[in-house]
Amino acid sequence: MLYALVTGHPDAWRLKAYADSARVPPVVAWALAWQESRNNLNAGVRGRHGEWGRLQVMSATARVVCPTLDIRTYEGNVACGLRYLRRQFEVRGSWEAAVRAYQCPACRQRTDYERSVMETVGRFTSRLMGRVP
Repeated sequence: MLYALVTGHPDAWRLKAYADSARVPPVVAWALAWQESRNNLNAGVRGRHGEWGRLQVMSATARVVCPTLDIRTYEGNVACGLRYLRRQFEVRGSWEAAVRAYQCPACRQRTDYERSVMETVGRFTSRLMGRVP
């Protein structure tokens, strides 16, 4: 219940479980989910560039990163998205750079997307620490 209150995500516990499994900090997973789909849990939601689901995973990315998962299901989408984010962290060395690469693998400079996600990480962290009502 606390995580849902802190993040506004009805699926905060599920996202945390997937984040723990992928070795991604839950606050990063929650912030990414907020940026990608707000609280839309519809596995069939499509982005303007053809992305799928809760974490807006591209089909081409899924074919490479998680070919055995169905990104058109909630479970497959979240598992694949967080697996991809973890890979980006391992290559780039920081969560900020991993978040940037999640949206724009070729980008080397800080992006508005990265700023937005990391600001949300800060808000969620503050709420968890009891610094924000």
